[in-house]
Amino acid sequence: MTALLLTNLSMRAESGICGSNLTWDLTDGTLTISGTGDMKEYDFGGMPWNYASGPINKLVIEDGVTSIAPWAFCDCSALASITIPNSVISIGVDAFKGTAWYDSQPDGLVYVGKVAYRYKGALQSPTITLEEGTTGIGAYAFNQYYDLASITIPSSVKSIDTFAFADCYGLTSIEIPNSVTSIAPWAFSGCEGLTSLTIPSNLTVIRNMAFAGLASLTSLTIPESVTSIEDGAFAGLASLTTLTIPNNVTSLDYGAFIGGGFTSIVIGSGMRRIGADVFRGCKNLTDVTCLPEVLTLKSGKPGLFTAKNAFDNTHIENCTLHVPVASVSSYRSTEPWSGFMNVVAMSEAEIPEMPKCATPTITYKDGKVSFSCDTEGVEFFSEVSVPTTVKKYDREISLGITCLVTVYAAKAGYINSDNATIKIQADTGIAGDVDGNGVVNVADHVKLSEIIMKQK
Repeated sequence: MTALLLTNLSMRAESGICGSNLTWDLTDGTLTISGTGDMKEYDFGGMPWNYASGPINKLVIEDGVTSIAPWAFCDCSALASITIPNSVISIGVDAFKGTAWYDSQPDGLVYVGKVAYRYKGALQSPTITLEEGTTGIGAYAFNQYYDLASITIPSSVKSIDTFAFADCYGLTSIEIPNSVTSIAPWAFSGCEGLTSLTIPSNLTVIRNMAFAGLASLTSLTIPESVTSIEDGAFAGLASLTTLTIPNNVTSLDYGAFIGGGFTSIVIGSGMRRIGADVFRGCKNLTDVTCLPEVLTLKSGKPGLFTAKNAFDNTHIENCTLHVPVASVSSYRSTEPWSGFMNVVAMSEAEIPEMPKCATPTITYKDGKVSFSCDTEGVEFFSEVSVPTTVKKYDREISLGITCLVTVYAAKAGYINSDNATIKIQADTGIAGDVDGNGVVNVADHVKLSEIIMKQK
């Protein structure tokens, strides 16, 4: 009787949540994960099924799941069978380490579904070609395979996980296809042999330390799609002499280019924040071009904010700084730019042409003001002016208070829009809103013209 009870307890069903839209169920030794999106990441040993009463013999991940978390099934020693859908494109470190399934795989590149999960054993060839249809490269997949000289990545790959190629000293060049939309932190760090690198054109964020320590890199192309570069992403590019940061990049985080060998740097017009130590120790620097026209002393405000120690140990007093002609005085009086002893005004012809944001439309309805713009993805910067307090001594007063609302639109890589302005009166709504639809635009001018013509 006791033996039967223990058997029933060990085979009981258990279930729970393992992601924003993911659930898990363990029944009779089979773990099934269902839903859509990424698996939640837990600390080592903290996966919820680790606390289940019975062993996991079989794993079934259903279509819709997009990632497998680090250590997800690590040390599930009884796990011998896995079913992984094509929707999974990212697999974290040691997700299947210590499982019967992984231990049974032959040496060489081990696939989990369509993901190149991990190279196992000694490198059999310095040249590797990933299978057509591969969708992801797992964490630590080729980490510290020093003799890896060449790898061909097909255009089906979307994700490259953390430390995937870290410390692959033998790689001298690599072509990352434009299908890749995610490159995790440290993915190519320490690839000291790489001499050229083109970032995929669909990548928007360069994650922290992703390309740090590429000491032999002499050519780097950052695409217009990139909007932010995180901590230390390109630290230690000792052999790269020229750096161009495109107009759409809005932020450089701590130490993004620390210790680079640059002699010249171009910072695009869309830059809004340069963090601490971004260019620290770039001692070869002689020429900097900075295209933003407006500077600010507070991060998050319109204009470029630059940490005071962004250029520490860079000898900027010996560098030439090129800036827009209208901004020379601002750069000369704002740290750290004021440390450049030679500031040169750029003519309009020298500044690359940029599109201009469309003038915003202002709408007033139910006591609320809203903005819209024909240029997609803009930020709105507005000001509201109200009258000063005025004392009245009359028996009756009119509450026809007028507020002046001014707004412009801004976007990285674009010239700021012209200002749009309206007057909002407390008793009548928007001044100039002739047709009463809550918007001041061309239609109001047409309506006003019609009224005037009728009066004549």
